[in-house]
Amino acid sequence: MKTLQIFSIIFLAGSTAFGQYTFEGVEKLASTINSEEEEITPMLSPDGSRLYFVRAGFERNIGGSQAGQDIWFSDRASDGGWTEPSNALPEINNGDNNAMTGFTANGDTIFLINNYSSFPRRKIGLSYTVLKNGKWTTPKEQGVEVKTKNDFYGMYVHRSQQVTIVSMMGDEAVGEEDLYVSLRKPDGSWSDAKHLGSVINSAGFEISPFLSEDQTTLFFASNGHGGFGDADIFMSSRQDDSWSNWSVPVNLGDKVNSAAFDAYYFEQNGSAYFSSNRDGGKADIFFMSATKLLPIDEELLIAVAETEPEEMETKIPIDEGSYDVIPEPLSVYFGFDSFVLSTESKSAIEKVAKLLSEQGAMNIEVNGYADPIGSSEYNQVLSKRRALAVSDYLTNALGVAKPRLVIVEGKGEVIGDGFAQTTQRASEARKVEIVFVRNSVAAQ
Repeated sequence: MKTLQIFSIIFLAGSTAFGQYTFEGVEKLASTINSEEEEITPMLSPDGSRLYFVRAGFERNIGGSQAGQDIWFSDRASDGGWTEPSNALPEINNGDNNAMTGFTANGDTIFLINNYSSFPRRKIGLSYTVLKNGKWTTPKEQGVEVKTKNDFYGMYVHRSQQVTIVSMMGDEAVGEEDLYVSLRKPDGSWSDAKHLGSVINSAGFEISPFLSEDQTTLFFASNGHGGFGDADIFMSSRQDDSWSNWSVPVNLGDKVNSAAFDAYYFEQNGSAYFSSNRDGGKADIFFMSATKLLPIDEELLIAVAETEPEEMETKIPIDEGSYDVIPEPLSVYFGFDSFVLSTESKSAIEKVAKLLSEQGAMNIEVNGYADPIGSSEYNQVLSKRRALAVSDYLTNALGVAKPRLVIVEGKGEVIGDGFAQTTQRASEARKVEIVFVRNSVAAQ
């Protein structure tokens, strides 16, 4: 057996606390909604009785398969499914690239991309149409100015009618399309679009924005923040009232995102929809349940967060070439209510990836944990997100083959005497434990 090397790795993740979501039961909508062509931008009416979406390249669109895209709608059936869709919106669909960008809270106004007053010559902008006597009126210009360097842009108008998130390649864009915000002024006009900053915007594109009902969580699709393949859906928390201070975007995970194109997230009352071409060919609409977990006790959060957890140091024996000794498990420690990897953590995990590349007869298990503060349901999700943060960095950023990670799961709370009573013991539970195991195939 070769001499064992000993080296120390210190893991400490930065703390970013914001509301957690769980996403479950992802399924593709029936062929009633999804055709052989492309279905994108799903959006529910405020009462949930009607699903609106866009079809592109469809022969029954107003302009046919070669001209623009139409808004289609389907009513909820008595069995909970959806009726045969229709594009009978004569004042809205006109052979151009028609798409919805939002509703008012009472559902009597729809916001639309483009300035309809300029048809048949498309003018970039935002319009709105009002429901009167059961029919939608001719769209009128809304006044949000879109200054983009190309023809690719999108928007989401929040139901409060006070906030519009714009995706466009503006002057401040750091990559392709970036996200901006325009706010309603007291006189009813809209402010100039303000760049959301480099935490949200990347060297890639950021598109299909959606802002939560309480205006605290921004969902969007990007190909510039890493992920599972093409565009993935991310979420970020607004940290204050400035609209420029955001948490690091978090990938919605492998239950939602795929190696293909995933975008156009929309959520209402726990029902979430998005578009993906994960099955090959054109994009389809998918459904899932989305649950925002209740925050933990605020006074307890502040009390614990004021005391920084002690950095944990793990000495890891590494067997160079021999398979007689397996390294001891090591722990990646996180800050309170956090699943964000710090620069120091990433550097250390890179050493784990290097070890795996040198030791073909070795795999790992990635197990996430949480302290007992807060609900067990919340902590179960938090522990899984910590495990995913480590596994995503190993596989997506460092190129470790996914089969080398034989287990990636959240174990939930660490329960034991004193964990809830002392900050030190609680900090020891905020971790991901990486367990080295034998690769039975390679070892044969």
